[in-house]
Amino acid sequence: MASQNASFDEDSQSTISTILSTAPLTTIPNQTDNELGGMGPQAEQSLADNGQLPRQAAKQRNFEGRLFIETVVDRKRLVAWFWAHGNEYECQQPGKSGKKDLYWACSHCRTFKPFRRSGSTHINKHLDSKHRLQENPPAMASQSVLELQQNAVSRLYNHRLSDIDNLQLQKVEFEQALVSWVTCSHIPFIVVESPYFQRLLTILSERSHLLLQTSHNSLKASIMKDFARRRALVESWIHRRKSTKIHLSFDLWSSPNSYGMLAVVAHFVSDRYTLEAPLLSLRSLDGPHSGENQAGAILSTMKTYNLRESAIGCFVLDNAYNNDTCIQQLGIELGWSSNEATQRRLRCFGHIINLAAQAYLFGEKDEAFEESLRKHAEELKAGQLKLWELHGPIGKLHYIVAYIRKTPQRRQAFKRLHGDFDAPDLDLLCDNATRWNSAYRMIQRAFQLRPQIEHYCFQHTANSYPPKQGDDGLIPAQILSQNDWYILTHLNRGLEHFHHATLRLEGAAKQAVFGSVWECVPIMELLLQSLTDLQEKYPNQQTFETLLDEEAIDPATEFMNSSINCAFVKLRKYYTLMDNSPYWVAACILHPFIKWNYIEQRWGDKPQWIADGRKKVKKLWMQYKTASEDVEPASVLPIRLCGRDDILEQDLYAWRHLIPTVVEDEYTVYCSEPPLPYTANPNLLEEWKRMEGRFPILAKMALDILSIPAMSAECERIFSSAKHLLTDSRNKLLPESIEAVECERNWISHGYGVE
Repeated sequence: MASQNASFDEDSQSTISTILSTAPLTTIPNQTDNELGGMGPQAEQSLADNGQLPRQAAKQRNFEGRLFIETVVDRKRLVAWFWAHGNEYECQQPGKSGKKDLYWACSHCRTFKPFRRSGSTHINKHLDSKHRLQENPPAMASQSVLELQQNAVSRLYNHRLSDIDNLQLQKVEFEQALVSWVTCSHIPFIVVESPYFQRLLTILSERSHLLLQTSHNSLKASIMKDFARRRALVESWIHRRKSTKIHLSFDLWSSPNSYGMLAVVAHFVSDRYTLEAPLLSLRSLDGPHSGENQAGAILSTMKTYNLRESAIGCFVLDNAYNNDTCIQQLGIELGWSSNEATQRRLRCFGHIINLAAQAYLFGEKDEAFEESLRKHAEELKAGQLKLWELHGPIGKLHYIVAYIRKTPQRRQAFKRLHGDFDAPDLDLLCDNATRWNSAYRMIQRAFQLRPQIEHYCFQHTANSYPPKQGDDGLIPAQILSQNDWYILTHLNRGLEHFHHATLRLEGAAKQAVFGSVWECVPIMELLLQSLTDLQEKYPNQQTFETLLDEEAIDPATEFMNSSINCAFVKLRKYYTLMDNSPYWVAACILHPFIKWNYIEQRWGDKPQWIADGRKKVKKLWMQYKTASEDVEPASVLPIRLCGRDDILEQDLYAWRHLIPTVVEDEYTVYCSEPPLPYTANPNLLEEWKRMEGRFPILAKMALDILSIPAMSAECERIFSSAKHLLTDSRNKLLPESIEAVECERNWISHGYGVE
């Protein structure tokens, strides 16, 4: 991951010459601005060092009157960290040894303060105590507002520059800080026109009116300019990645202001061996949301970042049909075969888990509820059947929760019951078809508030039955019985497995753990095993005797049997579809702590699965190996000896160059070695960095595959952020403004592209 404390990029340094009226000697290092991607240390100095500005030796005198002359030399030999904050001077008065001593002088102090170069302790102490600068500074969040204000003068004022030049530099610094605040905090552009905001800044500094933009159009222009600058930095950063492939996840979202926005997120291993997921684009999709139209937008994004076909890896997407069409169209444009395009289309595992959970709750098919609605349409219309009756205990609980939450008066009446039962002050949660695990959370919260729910239902059913005209009040058939609560208890035990699986995979997987593709096969196996174990707890006990004695049957058995079977069928369906791609199994094998051992143990009763998996992973490995062999190594010339016996020596040892070099297959050697010893939550990327010397080609394959995300959750995070951006008062934001703000927020908050 790009460090938030790293120095600013070289491209932005070239802009300083147009900002300053005279050539500067040094710049002000600024930790806060480095984190925001602003002007970094040595910006002005590097211009002079690179020959872009004339360099003249400065002359200074200390408080004793001794003359010091700056040494104008190659600064590359000055490697210590504190040279970014000072210059080297030579004292013209010889010391005790008779030689002219060298000194370090702080570039932040307004008065000339030289320190001997014989040691660095006093230099480090000065920078820390006077300017709050350290070799390994803490994160920006660890500094208080007061500390930032106390250091503002030393950071933003260079006594070597004129007041005009200092003002110009401060304007650049302030503008970038303002853009970062507005985009990362979703602040309306019009805030700069607020007299109250202007007054607030004036209290902090009388010079604020010289720095602040007072028009929302000017602020928007600054954001668009900074967006273009940062996009170039992100592009450069992406091309410095360690993995050879970039995987893409994308998804469509209907914004509150009625735009169809397509988010495209890249996934790769950075040059720091961390898994990164920057937002590449969030653009309005014109026309139908077809696969072909989406493919055109993806190709446009690839062109923006100069991503070639050879750099594209896999696509992690949800199960929408138009995504299949999109990948096939992309395959045609990128020259892939239909089979290769199918292999690169990976399904978001979070959506698979959610579909299985929905099947567990509502039926085998995704359209089960809609089919029930069509089937019972006449009964619903006639009022003979209520919507909640189609879902059993889940439908009843949903209706009760929705009923209580519908009006403020009902919420208040329910809240008053907390005191009667000495219960926690919690609100009821309602499930949502688009929110994963929401049914599980609804049931969990309902059990926490069960006494209040039962008491509320008893009171309001008795008081409102028969219901008044136009009232949708509760009726006795809608109240949860003891059997319903019993079924919900057992039903929630199954949902718990889906909940934990989702939590495991929705992480950022910075170290290729908690959200990486290698975790999908083990979690799929674990879910199937969990459902099998649940099935054994609820066997079909229906016999001729139990048909006559209903009390002999566990009320949860029939319901759980159906739920478990539906979820199992759904999971097996997508487990079969996973067989279309070799990446799922290959990721497990490239986990150096498990390798083939887990697969062989888990699939011990399925030898054909193991054989097919070995063939697919081997074929994938040969693609990497062949691509590496296509790059011809430099020919090895015979060793030419020197001396009088040169000719004889050449003849005696000529046979050495005829012996073919035996190179062991990296994949074969890797698989033949036992897995690494167990380590809790290992950093897989660091492990492959360590093994890269032994397995250079296999390491490329490992970094490529382990950087595939298990889910397309990052797109959902982008949409959640954009929803906070597009409030009712900002629903006129244009698509290009939405993209700029969300990309800026994503890049700045994660430190993407900052060198």
